[in-house]
Amino acid sequence: MNPADWLARSPVRFVLVGGANTLLTWAFFAILVAWMGHQVALILAYALGVVIAWLGNSRWVFRARPGRMQMVVYPLIYLTIWLVNAGLLEWLVSIREIGPRLSQALALLVIVPLSFTLNAALLDERRPNRINLALTLLPVLAVTFAMLWPVLGGYWLGDDLSNLYRAWELEQQQRLIRGTLVFLASPVDTIGAFYRPAMMASISSLYGLFGDWYPGWAAASLIMHLLNTCLVVLIVRRLLAWAQWSHGQTDKPAMLVPALAGLLFALCPLLLEGVVWVSARSDAAVTLFSLVGAWLWMARPGSNARLGAWALPLLMIPALGFKESAVIVPLQVLLLAVVWPGKIGTHRLAALLAAGMLAVLFLAMRTWLFGDPTEVYVGATPGAGMLASLPAWFLALFSTSLALAWLWLISLMVLIGLVLALCRGQSLRFSLALMAAGAGLALATLLNLGALAAAGEGGRLAYGPIAWLVAGIGLGLSASMPRALPLALLAVCVLTSAVLTRQQLGHYRHVQDGIAELMDILPEHADQHPGLTLLLVPDRVDFVVAFRNAQGGLVMPPLQDRPMLHRILPTLPGEIELREQQLSDGLATRLRDIQPQTLEPNIMQALFEPTDATPIDHLACWDARQRRLVVIDDPEPDWPGAIRARPDICPP
Repeated sequence: MNPADWLARSPVRFVLVGGANTLLTWAFFAILVAWMGHQVALILAYALGVVIAWLGNSRWVFRARPGRMQMVVYPLIYLTIWLVNAGLLEWLVSIREIGPRLSQALALLVIVPLSFTLNAALLDERRPNRINLALTLLPVLAVTFAMLWPVLGGYWLGDDLSNLYRAWELEQQQRLIRGTLVFLASPVDTIGAFYRPAMMASISSLYGLFGDWYPGWAAASLIMHLLNTCLVVLIVRRLLAWAQWSHGQTDKPAMLVPALAGLLFALCPLLLEGVVWVSARSDAAVTLFSLVGAWLWMARPGSNARLGAWALPLLMIPALGFKESAVIVPLQVLLLAVVWPGKIGTHRLAALLAAGMLAVLFLAMRTWLFGDPTEVYVGATPGAGMLASLPAWFLALFSTSLALAWLWLISLMVLIGLVLALCRGQSLRFSLALMAAGAGLALATLLNLGALAAAGEGGRLAYGPIAWLVAGIGLGLSASMPRALPLALLAVCVLTSAVLTRQQLGHYRHVQDGIAELMDILPEHADQHPGLTLLLVPDRVDFVVAFRNAQGGLVMPPLQDRPMLHRILPTLPGEIELREQQLSDGLATRLRDIQPQTLEPNIMQALFEPTDATPIDHLACWDARQRRLVVIDDPEPDWPGAIRARPDICPP
């Protein structure tokens, strides 16, 4: 091959420029890390790398003449790359305990191909649609990350404690993989008819990667949320292309409205619970698999849908493993099929039928496991109060910013009305199908749950419905633009969403930081207060789930260096009467005698065997709002009555 032809290939030129840039920046990093922290050294090395990459990639590798928008967005590419690099570096240094120089060299194995992909998407002028897509997605992702990055600094909440402890216990028994495989074939039927093996597998995988390092777990949830945001934008653009095709128009990808629709989803204040609370990841995972399957099932106008269409039933399998709500996915895609322009095609139809069959088989398996195909939350019966529970749930969720929440909700409802009024033809049919898909999933969730909690918990359940609804809004507005009023209203919805989300995130962080403080206080308390302390912890703080299942994980590894369950007995307010009965049956005596090192079933069974009762030595209450531990030494025998009489000391 002629050397000139060889050098003319952009991947070859990228390797030459990227290789030189990589060596220079790594050498710069290796020098700097001797005098400063590895993350600071990485930032300074990247500042040098961005300049070299811009000059080399734009002028020689892709031989592009970047416009002003590309010059504005190009730093976002390297912001994305830096974030990935910083995360990999921190994981390798902090969790895998590898030296910073070698860690950065290993991170480059991921960073270099990622850099080429993103550079090609923005700078390769032979593919204008990729440039258009990059200019649409990158600002959305940058704004979303800028708003939600505090998630990475939080702490464990609610069911996170039980799931983290379960993974730690399997790891201690050296059967993390074997124990996880057991979950693939075992239902979880203690408080509900659950079968979620993929969720259990994801928890074990994250523990294997990050241990009890919360930022790694939170990053996985945040990345999933960012991917779902991208998919909402991609579905809007693809269905818009099909609507234009049905009218004989040239594909003209929109940018502004799909980007705003992506932000409307990404910053929706209802969804924050599904991002912060890592054990609530199942809703985001089902949404991810269903949106990818639907997007590939659609295919581009004029392309062969043979391979893409079959992604729908294939992705149904992991989706069903994460949560039962995935059985609705074939019905959601069926709504699109009903309004599809022209012939739907053999492969699309066959793939949709296959997805439907998988849903039927899954329901049959649930009937075999639990005796009922649809009941998940045992005892939850839908009735007249099902829809009536929505206002109380909404008021509790936004109790601290109610006026702004009403503005957001009313603006969103008016925006939907404008979409239906202004949109026409195929775009209207697509929009109605997407909105109906979201509404159907919301209704199915309510029917299964019975009612939403009046405490404001449950926003994660709106994750999937909001994704489909926002896609319908974005598609309708993209097809009916330019219109000043709906665009202004969409901007209002995005801005109010952003403000509400930051306020909600502030509440989450307050509770999370308080839990982290409590975790630090407990060992000192155990050392200073001999005997057994009954510790009351709140299940919720306003709308934030603080503690729930297996709150004993508070005083056990991996979150504590040593087991302290025989010294501190965590208890929820709703369990006071149950705990009083257990103590009268000798629970305190058993704790002192056994001094449990783990919470294995045989140990838990032994703890609750009746024996002579002994009193607790201390009573402590965690005030989550003021973040203080109130200790009562030598509590009176009727300590439950004393707690009820003094809510100022031990608030519920």
